[in-house]
Amino acid sequence: MKNLILILFLTAICYGGGGQILDANDNPYYIASPYDGNEIANLQYVQSADVMYFVDGTDPVYKLSRTSHADWTIAEVNFTRGPFKAENITATTIEPNATTGTITLNASSATMWNANHIGALWQITHTIGANSVEGSFVGTATGNSASLTVLLDQYFDFSTHSAAPNWTGTIILQKSYDSGTTWKDVIPVHYENDGNIQYSEKEIVKDAIYRVHMESHTSGTCNYSLIARSFDVHGVVKITAFTDANTVTATVINTLGDTNATTYWAEGAWSIDEGFPQAIAFYEERLCFAA
Repeated sequence: MKNLILILFLTAICYGGGGQILDANDNPYYIASPYDGNEIANLQYVQSADVMYFVDGTDPVYKLSRTSHADWTIAEVNFTRGPFKAENITATTIEPNATTGTITLNASSATMWNANHIGALWQITHTIGANSVEGSFVGTATGNSASLTVLLDQYFDFSTHSAAPNWTGTIILQKSYDSGTTWKDVIPVHYENDGNIQYSEKEIVKDAIYRVHMESHTSGTCNYSLIARSFDVHGVVKITAFTDANTVTATVINTLGDTNATTYWAEGAWSIDEGFPQAIAFYEERLCFAA
């Protein structure tokens, strides 16, 4: 069934199944629209099943979703990792006062920000050094190592090595995406009378914490090492308030790597200041935008 929408200034009248949709009281079903009469002519949209995406060049990207016959919602699409303009090549620095939560950003240039940057994403990059967790399970000891944070796209290395006498047991590398509430096995291995692993990989889902878990340990000493390699942390913030050209308030979307001033930053490509997409299309199952 095709589902169509007719935009009438600030109200959207929903149609489906060849006629206007009615609510439980047989009244026309309406939802609020973010567009006014001056923007209707510029609206472009694409549809995939029960979801439609809208652009008009002056507003953020919106998504209309139908979850049932008389249950429709329209909301701004929540982009979290871009898109961004080219990385800064000037001497201007940005200094955050914290790496998570609601933070203040201070710029070294007096022409950095204006009120039209509210709502814009900003990418701030810091390089962090390698971190590691190392230890041993001795005799019949079981349990867990300390945890180690591994960020999205960061490489890590896991290895074991023995010390006399040779060890027997099952050792498991585990990860958690909910701060340790639940754990998922990454690579479980069992060795009889020694045997060791060297494993390297990249975290590809999202920021996680990792640990080494030993069970069924019957003898020997197993030494382990878990290393998160040095990494460029591409933190992302969303500007929420404008103080002056040097200072804004922001909410951290993706954890920042440090609070040092850095020249490695990139402005969000879409904002009131920069404008928003004017054209939209699906291409090879990807949603594409242009201006």
